[in-house]
Amino acid sequence: MTTLKQKLEELNDLVLRGNALEAFEKFYHPDVVMQENENAPTIGKEANRAREI
Repeated sequence: MTTLKQKLEELNDLVLRGNALEAFEKFYHPDVVMQENENAPTIGKEANRAREI
């Protein structure tokens, strides 16, 4: 069984190696809400994926 600590370490490792989109696909929920600074929130995995690309 994978612990939360192990999952966080894997997530951070992927991001630090430049694989942010792989981390996004593996760990983010389909209904994720992300917001940068004063911008309006982006809702949903598909919309956030498009924004990140």
